[in-house]
Amino acid sequence: PFHCSLVPINEEDVPEETRCRIKKDRTKQKVKALELLKDDSCWKDKSLHSFLMGFFKSNMDKFTSVPAAVGHHHAYRGGLFIHTAHVFSLCHGIVNNPMCEFDQVDSDILYTAAWFHDTGKLDVYSMDGEVPIIDSEKESMMGHITLSDRIFRRAAEQFGLPEKFIDRVSHCILSHHDRREWDTVVEPKTIEATILCRADCISSRMPD
Repeated sequence: PFHCSLVPINEEDVPEETRCRIKKDRTKQKVKALELLKDDSCWKDKSLHSFLMGFFKSNMDKFTSVPAAVGHHHAYRGGLFIHTAHVFSLCHGIVNNPMCEFDQVDSDILYTAAWFHDTGKLDVYSMDGEVPIIDSEKESMMGHITLSDRIFRRAAEQFGLPEKFIDRVSHCILSHHDRREWDTVVEPKTIEATILCRADCISSRMPD
């Protein structure tokens, strides 16, 4: 049986577009995502990249197996890792756009927030076979944004990152859904938070 929304149905009854999306080979995207993660050339403070790599090394199995959503975007195995890398690449592209002047942006804050912004989904989303599922109670009681911030702060404090840096990254994570009606915890107040919002919005709305 071919599964859709946890209901066994015949594969031929599923729209071709949906079948193609679920069955699409994501190998190239995952390889590119890993290349972006490992590349430290854009980091001003290389120790932040070491911090990032340490966290991902411990969580890579889950990152490459859970979806980023159950239907809206990147709703497939490994979708969270691909979405996260996509958001980072969009942030990097915006900051380095020659038509824009972003001298005031702290790129290390932005890049750290981009890689950590959806880490709470590691505790909220999972796969049942090839069907993405969500822990609805945890999402409604805590929300993946709050969980993402908790995960980041715990890891950053253990690594010994400065409190001011942690707070500014936290603000980006907590505000990355932009508006209260879109379940953001706070609205963006910094340029880094604003860029992250736009990158996340673009990634979540692009056909995949």
